[in-house]
Amino acid sequence: MSKVDLVVLGLLSECPRHGYDILQQIDKREMKHWIGVSTPGVYKGLARLEAKKVLRARQEAGASHPDRTVYEITPQGREYFQQLLAQALAEPQPPYFPLLWGVGFAHLVERKTLLTELAARRKRLEPVLEQLKNEPALHAERGFPFTADSITEYYRELLEMEMAWLERLERRIRRTRNWPEGAFKR
Repeated sequence: MSKVDLVVLGLLSECPRHGYDILQQIDKREMKHWIGVSTPGVYKGLARLEAKKVLRARQEAGASHPDRTVYEITPQGREYFQQLLAQALAEPQPPYFPLLWGVGFAHLVERKTLLTELAARRKRLEPVLEQLKNEPALHAERGFPFTADSITEYYRELLEMEMAWLERLERRIRRTRNWPEGAFKR
């Protein structure tokens, strides 16, 4: 499943938009926190979706802005979007977090270094969690749908779970006997 396709088609399901407007909506709705699509990814996705005939493009002349391409979802695009949406909601996917990649090889790091890095991660998460606690008020000001609060709540709970998990991991590392301090350095 393409997350870019889902985001682009979802935003175009609301109304026709040009590429920059799509990027502004991603930023305004803080989608970067939970979907992670890039500027080049959006523009490549628009070209790919147009080639698949799930959206159509038209040129719009601008009096107060440069000419731009405006995209509109097609009936086939609405069907494809519904398929992507159903897939996203129904199919559980394992989380692929770089943190887990690092923990998988943590035994190859000196204990002190590992504990320092994990504590630094927790410290970096603290302001993110604080920001997420304030998001519902911002959503109300910006007129976001209730789904924005639900996404923020999910993300906040994930980070709270991660903070607790990191604390347990740090305790476990401290208790581990016979840590291979530097044994893997070559």
